[in-house]
Amino acid sequence: MKWGLRLFGCFDIITFLLFVKAKTLYLLTAFGEMQFYIPQKAIAIWEIIVLLSFLLSGILLFQQKKSGLIFSCIQIPFRFIYLYFSVDVFSYLAYYLGFKFEISTANFQNNWFYLLLLLEVMRYSLSAYWYNKLNQQ
Repeated sequence: MKWGLRLFGCFDIITFLLFVKAKTLYLLTAFGEMQFYIPQKAIAIWEIIVLLSFLLSGILLFQQKKSGLIFSCIQIPFRFIYLYFSVDVFSYLAYYLGFKFEISTANFQNNWFYLLLLLEVMRYSLSAYWYNKLNQQ
């Protein structure tokens, strides 16, 4: 349980680091150009807030606090809406290790999405189990 929470915390921090630059540039673009409408600006701000909550939950999970698990559970709908999966780190790892051609095929990407979805559900199942275990102590 101890190392699992730290691993999930590291995944959340890495997810934050992978997406924060692109989303910050999108936010600056949304406010810098006149063609973006108010709903698009609100969505851009909301995505940055969600990413910052990933950083907060990652730090709290790394410190093995129950509040990190609570933040993680609050983020479940936003992770599925914005497709920010903690285990998506593996696809970036494969990309940077040189498997660009293998992971760019349509068949792989279709199957990979369902695998990521399954792994994310398993992650939350483990998180719920560990949360119950922490409450019993």
